[in-house]
Order: sequence, then structure tokens, then C-alpha cells
Amino acid sequence: MNKNKPIALFYAISPVHIRNLEILSKKFKNLNFRIVYEPELEWFSKDIIKKYKFECIPFIDSKTSNLFWSGNVRIVIMSTAQIRKPPLNLIQESMMRKIPTVCIEETHQMLLQKHRINNYILPVNYLLVASKFEKNAFIKYGYKKSKVYTVGWPFIKE
Repeated sequence: MNKNKPIALFYAISPVHIRNLEILSKKFKNLNFRIVYEPELEWFSKDIIKKYKFECIPFIDSKTSNLFWSGNVRIVIMSTAQIRKPPLNLIQESMMRKIPTVCIEETHQMLLQKHRINNYILPVNYLLVASKFEKNAFIKYGYKKSKVYTVGWPFIKE
């Protein structure tokens, strides 16, 4: 890890998110990525964490640690913005520190779930979505048009 690079906190809750981070990190070489995770989830056991090439810091009792914010943290990237304690605390802390949050929709959720499920409810600075259909659905539900961007996923080809 190059200590001079800005840091992106990456909130992961599944192995798919780690795969997505691998894709992002290859394209955003100007950033150091730091995974923040919930240690009670089985795919973030100590044995599995050792295999990740990124620095990994757990939530403690669903709260952020000062270690999350050490160094030059410039952005928080999330693959979900569900109403649960860890993401709520992460967003609250990032807002207090004036660090922008970005959430990346990894599937055509609105289309596939017929608008019944929304895992992107918490207030983030930018929501990157999978398609124009998704963008229009989120705008219909009150998201500001200027905060929702259609990027597709995976939006970066290897």
C-alpha cells in the first residue's frame, strides 16, 4: 500500500463485493482501498480475511473504528445502503467528516424485484445504477436526478 495515495473505504458484505472491489482497484490505481466489514458474517472469518490483498478493518459492535478513518480517507464506496446499524453508522461518520459516499448498484434490482425491494435507501452523495430503467425507478421514488448515474455493472471491463 502506497501511503501517499488517498484511501477509499469499501464497505463489503459479501464475497461478490470483494470480486467487485478487485475490478475497481485495477481501474482506480490512484487509490488505496480499505475494506470495512462485519466480522460476524461467515465470509469474513479471520482465515478468509487473510487472503484478501486489501487492508481489512471490522466494525466493532456495528460501529466504525477510528482505524477506518486513519490516513487520507477521501471517499466511502458501498454496494448496499440498507437500513441496518453498520451502514447507518458508516454514513453518519462519513457525513460528519464531510467525506462523500457513493453506492454502486450491482444488479437490476428494481426491474428484477418489480420495485418491491430497495437496498439503496440511506442518503448517499451518489448512486451509480445498472441501467436507465433503474435510474428512472430511483428518480420516481424521490432520488435527485443529479445524484443518480447510469454506469452499468460491471461497468468496467477487464
